[in-house]
Amino acid sequence: GKSAVVIEASVTGEAGPAARALLTYGGVRESRVMRTGEAPPVLPPPEDCTAFFAADRAPGFARHFDVRLAGGARPMTPGAEPRIAVWIRHGDGEVPAGAPALVALADAVPSAALVLFPEFAPFSTMTWSLDFTIDAPSSASGWWLLDSRIDAAGGGYAAQDMSLWNDAGHLVARARQMVAVFI
Repeated sequence: GKSAVVIEASVTGEAGPAARALLTYGGVRESRVMRTGEAPPVLPPPEDCTAFFAADRAPGFARHFDVRLAGGARPMTPGAEPRIAVWIRHGDGEVPAGAPALVALADAVPSAALVLFPEFAPFSTMTWSLDFTIDAPSSASGWWLLDSRIDAAGGGYAAQDMSLWNDAGHLVARARQMVAVFI
């Protein structure tokens, strides 16, 4: 069309399909419709928060990120609200720009479904959609606030809603995720 391009990409292996992505890119255009989105939750700043990943139990990829628990609960806290709110930034000290860097941040924290787990068990993302709400997201400090909440869980699945704000409090992305849980 004139205003957007839709691209599909698939990854397959010997065992069959592994992943499929549907990407839609649209350029900024003039519009009289405007809403800036919801305000971020009131949470302490990153410097007042503790590390999210325990040094002795952190997954290997966690070394690439600085993640601080700002609200909600840690995994395996049954009875707590199934929510994880973290301040997150890339761990290399630089502030990468662009969508790939934000996708990595949005996917660096485990599902809030793990809060409901009594002990560790396998889980797997089934579907994940990510919508950017502004054209050129940026964060002056490199910190981003990611808030993940489970809407419903049962029958081996959990539905999750996520929001990502920059350090100025602007909503930059929303995401939905369906997670299979094996507990």
